[in-house]
Amino acid sequence: MAMGARFDGTLEFQSNGSLEVCGPVQFGSQGVLFEVLGFEITDGKNNKVSHKCNPPVRAGIGEMWETDLDPAAAQNLQPGPGATAKGRGRMYKRTGGSVPRKWTQDGIVLRA
Repeated sequence: MAMGARFDGTLEFQSNGSLEVCGPVQFGSQGVLFEVLGFEITDGKNNKVSHKCNPPVRAGIGEMWETDLDPAAAQNLQPGPGATAKGRGRMYKRTGGSVPRKWTQDGIVLRA
């Protein structure tokens, strides 16, 4: 599974104080479904916020996963450039079963 390089390292919050977190899912021939289990965002001042997706965010072939980091968690991050992100999830295989996946900011977009 490859994630597209679409990371924007500038944190821009929505009007309600939340932060939209999303990313593309691109499967090789093995994947049929992807679940995002969580992610960690580090702002340009090295403040970190971890988020567990409960329930997991699901996306299929050619889809974009998307969730919001709520304002209470997002307030621990500073707006501006220099942010990084990493995520963890699970890919369900066409042949059955699943495999864990981790990725860095190339597969996560932070936007207002």
